[in-house]
Amino acid sequence: CYNCPLNKNPSDCKVECLNELELYIAENGKKISSIILEPLIWGANGMVFYEGKVLQKIRTLCDREDILLIYDEVFTGFGKTGKHFAFEEADATPDILVLAKGLSGGTLPVAATLVNEKVYEGFYFKELNKAFLHGHTMTGNPSACSASIASIEIFENENILYKIKKLEYRMKEYSSKLKEEYGELIKVRCLGAVCVMEIVSEYAGVQGNVSETVKLKCIEKGVIIRPLGNVVYVTPPYVIREESLREIFEAVRYALSFLVKK
Repeated sequence: CYNCPLNKNPSDCKVECLNELELYIAENGKKISSIILEPLIWGANGMVFYEGKVLQKIRTLCDREDILLIYDEVFTGFGKTGKHFAFEEADATPDILVLAKGLSGGTLPVAATLVNEKVYEGFYFKELNKAFLHGHTMTGNPSACSASIASIEIFENENILYKIKKLEYRMKEYSSKLKEEYGELIKVRCLGAVCVMEIVSEYAGVQGNVSETVKLKCIEKGVIIRPLGNVVYVTPPYVIREESLREIFEAVRYALSFLVKK
């Protein structure tokens, strides 16, 4: 996993980072209803990547104590990691799956919560006074649902996952060139349609303070990005043109050149 707290390599990792969680669940499992997390990519905390074996271990721990496992795939869902859903990379299925954003291709606000049979049975009763009833005003919004259906059809009919693999390959090429040029100044990682260039400084990740410089310098080149602290990340549309992708990475390169001078 990226920046392993125990300084392990994937080759010798036995997911020791979860030892404390395992101990906590063993002591408090009956008090825990669920565990919720973003699978494979911890987004807003700095695009932190981690291995699928972490999800597998958490799935095992949840099963052991009958704890629900919930994945927030609002960011990672619909191809962002190269699969339909990130959890497919790890073969660790959740009990509840939360989706949004990519469900409509970003055209209209819409979200959905998927549950397995076990969770569904917990909600369902023929007697209404025992059932869990929930609804809200915007449920089933026809425009958002139509946009979602159209987006899913495009996703399936135009082989979008293949396009994402090509996009990943190209972003790895561009980011590798930046790594060659700036060396230890940046750390690079790519997965699916997510490419991250983390600027090395005294303050790591989202605690960094270079985002404003990078943002303003990219705007000078006509590119709008939103770094998270020291984390510069690119998550382009799956159908982005090559010239547009090149323009983005050239803008990032331009911004990095000012940080080198400092």
